[in-house]
Amino acid sequence: MKDNEILWEQTLEAGSAWIFMGMEITFFIFVLMATIYNLSQMYKNGIRLDNDFFLELVEIGLYHLLYIYTKVNQLFVASTLQYQVTSNTLIYNWGIKKNTSVKIPCFGCNGY
Repeated sequence: MKDNEILWEQTLEAGSAWIFMGMEITFFIFVLMATIYNLSQMYKNGIRLDNDFFLELVEIGLYHLLYIYTKVNQLFVASTLQYQVTSNTLIYNWGIKKNTSVKIPCFGCNGY
């Protein structure tokens, strides 16, 4: 048996992750759109647009965009995660554009 020969390999099944994280992302996009719509209705009804109004709008928008970015990133990591076991290491691979890999050595495994 070679040192780097892959003994076992598994790719994470991410079908459920796509469904549930997709629902979360869709919900937060809907909440962001509803917030923007409600703020536009407040403006039409005569609410004054001062610095506090814009500050709150920017905070809400940035929070939602950061949350959506985080969920999309988690979704791509979950859908590309792969485990590999060799005779002396455990390897995790993930990523779409830049592949990331972590190798965990096994000390004193005697080949297994």
